[in-house]
Amino acid sequence: MNESKIVSSKISNLFGRMSRIMHKRIVPIIIYIILVVVTTVNVTNHGGVVSYAFFYVAILYLPISVVYIIISIFMLNIYQEIDQKIIRKNSPQKYQLIIENVWPFPISGVRFYYNKEITSFRDDFTSQSYNLSYKEKLEISTEMVCRFAGSYDAGIEGFYLQDLFGIIRIKKKVDIPVRLHVMPLVKELTDEEQRRLNRIKEMGNNVSTNLPDDNLGNDIRKYMQGDSLNTVHWKNYARTGEMYVRIPEKQETETTCLVLVTTTVDGSVEALKRRDRYLEYIVSIGVSSKHLVVYYYNLGVMTCVVDNLAGFKEFFREVTTKVGVNSAAGYEKELLNAVSGKYRSVLIFREENFELKKAYGDKKF
Repeated sequence: MNESKIVSSKISNLFGRMSRIMHKRIVPIIIYIILVVVTTVNVTNHGGVVSYAFFYVAILYLPISVVYIIISIFMLNIYQEIDQKIIRKNSPQKYQLIIENVWPFPISGVRFYYNKEITSFRDDFTSQSYNLSYKEKLEISTEMVCRFAGSYDAGIEGFYLQDLFGIIRIKKKVDIPVRLHVMPLVKELTDEEQRRLNRIKEMGNNVSTNLPDDNLGNDIRKYMQGDSLNTVHWKNYARTGEMYVRIPEKQETETTCLVLVTTTVDGSVEALKRRDRYLEYIVSIGVSSKHLVVYYYNLGVMTCVVDNLAGFKEFFREVTTKVGVNSAAGYEKELLNAVSGKYRSVLIFREENFELKKAYGDKKF
């Protein structure tokens, strides 16, 4: 019941917006048609210079307005500036919009539009129109927030111009959009998500790689000043009377190998939401894993290792700026070949259907 109410409410709001837009457009058109009819009847019945003047003004208004608007569109320079290209999700960033009129006639009725589901501004300057005189430059400064993680175009999508009465409206996208890399939120896996990940990993033998640890091995060397007494080989000392210390050996540590199969993001809100969830989950796996090896496609097979804080920072940056920039569709086998023979168990994470599963021995691949 609740879902049906939400759907009906959205449909009602949509029709309400459409009716308001139609009202704004239809009323000026009706007035213009009446004006053309009146001037035509007047010039037919009475003639005269004044009647013909009003008649030609009414008839030529629309074509002259179209030509004027088209020229004005190409005489507008519009730039968007933001301090950083890599930003945090839901974090306000300084934003500036610059509008410049470069031709010797005034331009009026400039209005901007953007996708409010993707971007939000502290001050919504798109609710009003702007007029520029000859060579005038207008700067609008505010703050912008991006709602989804990933790499995509944000900010103003385009603008439109209209005639004095709102009969004609021509829309144009901005020539240079703002391309941003938005970092996902860093969250730890929930207990249920961690158990699910462990169950998937337990389906096969997890690979062990040699990593440095503090466990002491059987190799020894002579004691040197500054060595910890905890490393002294006391049995050897009791037998020979000489101080030797045990050398730490490399300990086998469990490694999670993750292959990312990304898809194409077409810029739609649904695709951005999917990418946002996908990247956030990848980062969560990185936070929750002691040792993670990630393979992904970006004009070739790329890899990164997360085994310390520095590695996580680099991994976090690559997830934000590189993962998913190029779709991995058609390169799954190439990704698997890159990990073949190195790991006995590989996890594949598909963006398209948010599927995480063991890939070792998976014939579907």
